[in-house]
Amino acid sequence: ELPVHIFYDKDQLEEVALPNSLRKIYEGAFIGCDGLKGIIIPENVYQIDKYAFRGCTSLETVLIKGQLTSLGGMIFYDCTSLKTVKFAGGITRLPSRMFGNCVSLETITLPASIEQIDEEVFKGCTNLKTVYVKATTPPEMLWYVFTDNEYKNLNCKIYVPGESVEEYKKATYWSTYADQIEGYTFK
Repeated sequence: ELPVHIFYDKDQLEEVALPNSLRKIYEGAFIGCDGLKGIIIPENVYQIDKYAFRGCTSLETVLIKGQLTSLGGMIFYDCTSLKTVKFAGGITRLPSRMFGNCVSLETITLPASIEQIDEEVFKGCTNLKTVYVKATTPPEMLWYVFTDNEYKNLNCKIYVPGESVEEYKKATYWSTYADQIEGYTFK
């Protein structure tokens, strides 16, 4: 386990190898680690508490290997250099404002396992251009997921499985982005 605020404001920390035995990352563990450039969340991690990586302004890449069944909000909030996020595990939920204000994020692929997207997950991600959602059933979505900080819709394309386009366009809150949703053939 990584305790609350263990690496709080450690500006010189550029990389850290998290052990495979790690199961939990507690609140604000890496908050404000301005030098951290990349992180791999090992597959045994199932819990990440709120603000875990908030304000890591140099963080560019994140690889999430685990299922992550317990997540707090704003995990990567204000990670303004974040460009690449890969989900290798079967994550089912994105918590509120998980990627809020990640202004360098341009493309993201959500795995087929995703079932729920909480409010404002990508709020303020003003350069987000492409979102791939592999789930054939539209995940339950809450409000203002793809908006700027003034709650205007982001100018992004949302690609979903071709056979699910109409279902997505009619689903609660997805309908807000109906004209941005297009079919895609995932391999």
